[in-house]
Amino acid sequence: MPFAEDTWTRVRPRLDAYAQGLVAMRVDACRAHEEGRSSMRLFDMRTACLDQRHTSLAAFVAILQRADTDVVGNAAAAAAALPPIDACGDTRALAQAIVPPDDPALALRVAQIRSTLAEAQAHESAGQSARGLELVRGLDLDGVDDGPVLAEVALRRGSLLSEAGQHQAADAELADGLRLALASDHDLMAASIATRRDFVRAARLQRAREVQGDAPITEGLIARVEAYDAGRELRGDHFNNLGIASAILGQQKTAGQHFESSIAARTAVLGADHPQVVFALGNLGLNLLLFDDTVAAASKLESAFQAAEASLGPHHPHLALLAINLGTARLALEQFGAASQAFDRAMAIQTALLGPDAPDLHYVLANIGDLAVDQRRCADARVSYRRALKLLGQDDHPSDPAALQPIVGLAKAASCVGDFVTARAEFERALALAEASLGRGELRLAVILDGLGDMYMKSGEQLPAMASYQRALAIRQAQLAIDSPRLGESYRRIGELHRRQGQLREAAAMLEKARALQEAGELADSVGAAAIRLRLGELALDERKPAKAREHFERARDIYTAHSDPDTLVLALARFGLARALSAEAGVVTPEARALADQALATLQARGPGFAPEARMIRAWPGPRGKQPV
Repeated sequence: MPFAEDTWTRVRPRLDAYAQGLVAMRVDACRAHEEGRSSMRLFDMRTACLDQRHTSLAAFVAILQRADTDVVGNAAAAAAALPPIDACGDTRALAQAIVPPDDPALALRVAQIRSTLAEAQAHESAGQSARGLELVRGLDLDGVDDGPVLAEVALRRGSLLSEAGQHQAADAELADGLRLALASDHDLMAASIATRRDFVRAARLQRAREVQGDAPITEGLIARVEAYDAGRELRGDHFNNLGIASAILGQQKTAGQHFESSIAARTAVLGADHPQVVFALGNLGLNLLLFDDTVAAASKLESAFQAAEASLGPHHPHLALLAINLGTARLALEQFGAASQAFDRAMAIQTALLGPDAPDLHYVLANIGDLAVDQRRCADARVSYRRALKLLGQDDHPSDPAALQPIVGLAKAASCVGDFVTARAEFERALALAEASLGRGELRLAVILDGLGDMYMKSGEQLPAMASYQRALAIRQAQLAIDSPRLGESYRRIGELHRRQGQLREAAAMLEKARALQEAGELADSVGAAAIRLRLGELALDERKPAKAREHFERARDIYTAHSDPDTLVLALARFGLARALSAEAGVVTPEARALADQALATLQARGPGFAPEARMIRAWPGPRGKQPV
């Protein structure tokens, strides 16, 4: 099996250490009992705890012996997720988690149930949720009137249901488990169930406001068990859940703070190289990416990728997701070479794990298509988008929202070659799917409408372009805070359209709104800020304010030089804009201006025929070399 040997090399030391820890703890429990340092009841609880750990280890080893690619891919994370042995030496935690019933017969059944739950958890960690559910559903619970163990069953069943994609059923199961845990004073289990349920509601069901509303209750439950290592780990989970909820609601700063707190809490308990720390670091990077802080996002995602590769191995499925997010950040920064490397890495990992025709490849394929469009490799982009739709089974009559990105991509690829009829049809197909599956007010509709408006702008149809941009703005205004930089996406487009229509006052109002939002906080040096500066520079030239134009173009050039590849279209346009501003100030085409224009032209000519329109524009700039009127 591909990469199995490498995975075993990483997993074996952890399993050996775990087995040695079990032996050492069991010896310590026996000695403590023999020497009178622990009661028979405490000895029984420690033994039951260690028996569960032994079952978890044995089940995981058995799973590895018949591993498929899913198991091998999840092996490192699953090994790290084995229940901690130290908990079996924590007297107060044991009293919470392992209190056997007084009835010997019932105590035996409870022990058997907990053994099965440990085995089911091993299957869940290894990515075998169906087998885990089968084990839990096969439990005989008739006559078992033990609240704590029934709560434990509900936790495992609910968690497995969520991993199997049955999130509504998982939420109901976890809610019932929380009731059982609270009724039986099982504080540690109540806190565990509450945090797991919050994850399902936030990350899987997008019910972020519920999670935020219940946060004080969850925090209170965790506070009751925070003296234990397990409780401190739950604190890290809780912060992660709050970060997800805040990100969904557009609360970027709050989300980032929660993810940072999650990383700190998990690191303190689990160590910096633990997969749970890596996952939180990836969430932090994704949050920054979603809110257009692409420079910080790329840095965090690069750190998360390197940490994941060291912790999970080079073939873990989570590494592919991190690579896609990292590539998306690099693409937003116009770092095309780095983006291509990241997407290629993700494609290699997922193809090895899933095969070349797996539906899950659609996401990386769509992103590869986006890269090709931005590089104006329009035919290559079309191939990637069509393959993504085919793998999803959505090429004819799409109904899955996952098809939105490749459908919008096909529209952009058609617009890329000037086929505006096809582009409009694809955009309308995407809008219909988005409205049917997401609703008319969802933020993703605004992105589609942006693309449709851009297509109309390119084809010279300014009235429908304005209608698309205005509808996108209305959606953003309804969903985002009034100071959200993401509103700038609409203001920038509307401002540029006003400029092209000769409505300079209206253009200035919109573009200044966009600039103020973008530069008010940490995004002042972002590529989004540079894009606005480019439009403001063109506006200043139209207003015959060359000094102001020079300031805007210099700022855009400096940002793109710092963050983007040296041969991008936007950097070339910033240099050409600066050349025109300098010449307008001087009244002649200065040598510096000519050099900037020549540099921009050389860049675009080297990029190939896809950039011929902009190259022609620069080549037509007035006058031969030397001082010429402008």
